Order: sequence, then C-alpha cells, then structure tokens
Amino acid sequence: MAFGRATAGLRPARVAVVLALAAPACLAAAPAADADVFNGRIAFSSERAAAAAGVFDIFSMNADGSDVRRLTTNPRSDRQADWSPTGLDIAYSIDKPNATKNFEVARMTAAGTGHRQITTSPVDQASSQPSWRPDRKGILFRRSGPGRSASIWQMGLLGENPLLRFQPPSSPLYQTWSRDMKRVLFAAIL
Repeated sequence: MAFGRATAGLRPARVAVVLALAAPACLAAAPAADADVFNGRIAFSSERAAAAAGVFDIFSMNADGSDVRRLTTNPRSDRQADWSPTGLDIAYSIDKPNATKNFEVARMTAAGTGHRQITTSPVDQASSQPSWRPDRKGILFRRSGPGRSASIWQMGLLGENPLLRFQPPSSPLYQTWSRDMKRVLFAAIL
C-alpha cells in the first residue's frame, strides 16, 4: 500500500503500523465468518471513466479482473471503498460538497445504488478512510484538520452519534478493527 510519493530531494515520510486497545464498552463477540460474502468481488477507485485527470470513481470486479462495474458517477472524486461485513454495502470517501478541498464519508449498496453522505465535518476538517465494524453496528473513520492533526472516530451505520475514539500522538491512517474488536489497527506518520 503506498502512502505517498517520494519527490526528488525530499525524504519520504516514515510510516508505522500501530495497534490501539479498544475501550471495553465496545467489545463484542466476532460474528461468524460469512462464506464468500462479496462473491469474490473487489472494490477499487479508478480514473478510467473520468472526463478529467484526478477524478476517481468506484468500481467493482471479479478477482480475475472480469465483469468490471462502475458504481459511482459523481463528477467529483469517490475513493477509499470498504465493503460491509455482509457484502451488501460499501462505505467510501467523497469530495466534500461545495468545497475546494477535504472529504466526507458516504455509503451505497454493493450494486452502486442508494448513495448517501453520512458525515458532515466542520468547514476546516475532513472525514475519510471509512472502515466497517466487524459486528456490523457502525463505521470507523478518520477525522483530520489543518496541519497533521487527525483522530479516529466511530459512528452508526447512517452517520448517527459520531464519537471520538482515539487521538493518537501520530496522525492515524487507514484504521480498522481487529475481528474480535479488542484492538484498532492503523498506520501512523512518524
């Protein structure tokens, strides 16, 4: 997974992977493993259908690269897709509506219908990098602001009850719950 591009004359940022213990109130039994819930499909972002460079849409395809389906047609970028544990929905990041920068979190069905923005961040902040809870009861996401400040938040399935979970000393990236929900794994810029 690439976290950035090295530029001539600049040192690339160091990235560490970190585990944070989840608060006991969040503990829940891991759901039984769903056999092949995504039917082998992969969700990804691509510029392949964009009218302009740098505009991404979300697609899904079979693991062998066949049956590519475009799931979003937003004239702005959609990215960072994450399948729900059931394989029926996808959470993803969208460009913040009516803003020139920053992001919000949205969700849709696996078929690319029912698009819905589920976060509304303050003007100078962004919500991105959604990750479903294994117990199917909510979504983790990254909230970031000016500079390198960022934190890990959680919310309900439709964006209700957003709650700060962790404020690590290093900016977190791509957080996800362990299957037993006792830990949160994330990368951090050092």
